[in-house]
Formats: sequence, structure tokens, C-alpha cells
Amino acid sequence: MDEQGRRFVYKGAVRRGQNTGFAVLEDYKGCYRGYFLDGYRHGHGCQVYKDGTRQEGMWKCGVFVQA
Repeated sequence: MDEQGRRFVYKGAVRRGQNTGFAVLEDYKGCYRGYFLDGYRHGHGCQVYKDGTRQEGMWKCGVFVQA
């Protein structure tokens, strides 16, 4: 569960207790497939939201920065 008590599924690498490397994250927002660094979406990834919209491109410290 996250800080707000919502369930999520994380399948991927963990380093020093932080999500790092390629992974799949399914949470209340939808599904993210891509790279993490120190617990943040970082690098190339694709977020598909529950309503079907998607963001694919580069992420930096958890923020979508470039399609």
C-alpha cells in the first residue's frame, strides 16, 4: 500500500530500498511501464491511465518532461 493506503503492484528491480531500473507499476492511476531511479519514474516510460489516455516519453524525477 502507498502512503494513503491505496493498493499497488510493483514488479521490478529494487536497490537500497528504492524502485530502480525497469519495472511495471499498477496503481490507482493505471499502469506505468518504464524506468525508475531512486523511487521516481525516470527515463523512458509509458503511463496508461484508467480512462485510456497515455503519456509516453521521458520522465525526470517523477515528472513527465518530453513526448
